[in-house]
Amino acid sequence: MSVMLMSILVGLVVLILSYVVIRLFTFIRWYKKIKKVLSHFPGPKPHWLFGNALQIGCFHDFVCRNHEEYVEKQNAKAYTFWLFINRPILQLTHPDTIKVLMKSNAPKAKSGAGYLFVLPWLGDSLLVSDGPKWERNRRLLTPGFHFSVLNGYFKVYNDVADTLLEKFASSCKDGKYIEIFKLASLATLDTLLQCSLSYKGNVQLVGENHPYVKAVKRLVTLVLARALNIFLYNPILFRLSSTGREFYKLCDFVHQFSEDIIAKRRKELLFTIC
Repeated sequence: MSVMLMSILVGLVVLILSYVVIRLFTFIRWYKKIKKVLSHFPGPKPHWLFGNALQIGCFHDFVCRNHEEYVEKQNAKAYTFWLFINRPILQLTHPDTIKVLMKSNAPKAKSGAGYLFVLPWLGDSLLVSDGPKWERNRRLLTPGFHFSVLNGYFKVYNDVADTLLEKFASSCKDGKYIEIFKLASLATLDTLLQCSLSYKGNVQLVGENHPYVKAVKRLVTLVLARALNIFLYNPILFRLSSTGREFYKLCDFVHQFSEDIIAKRRKELLFTIC
């Protein structure tokens, strides 16, 4: 092996090691800073590498346990846990802590894994976009929520509310407690579809058996499954996995569902104008 080739190899090794050391040093500084900030909040003790990922099991049960321990027993207004060593989560559980975040003028980060995971599904929409594009879309959308516009949809609001109240009444007629989140979510979706696109798909009556609702619910489950599996963070590995294939298939379905409704509404508007 020539001296020149040996020098090149040594140089490459030094560059790679330097890069690794710099990244490691940067991560350690970030980790210490975040850990110091989050130490002011209660939460389950994390593993040094896996965080609380090994304790989660069923994510719903994990959140319920934390809520009972830190919110109900300790009256905490926020608590923290770690998905992995590089995925700290600060869970806000009280209006006082949420108000601080919502009223802050500081830029809201939209580049984390949580946003990247839903990007193929939601696209660069108002929820996910940032900067000038977000400001432009917000300006375009705001007039649609003016009182003069919303007043024309009172019949839709009332019809949706009547259906929702009927669902409440039928669900608790035996004096049982009911979970209103699912029913309220269906009512919200029903209102949005009717007001924005004049789509009447009996979403509340069909319930979670509606193909679109079922697909969205499954997409949320798949996003959460990806968040809990560090090997699926890589986009290529995720796309090759069974979870990724199902995710992208459902994305195609919900996109096609939306495009069909928009195309139908567009034709109706053109026919009305002509």
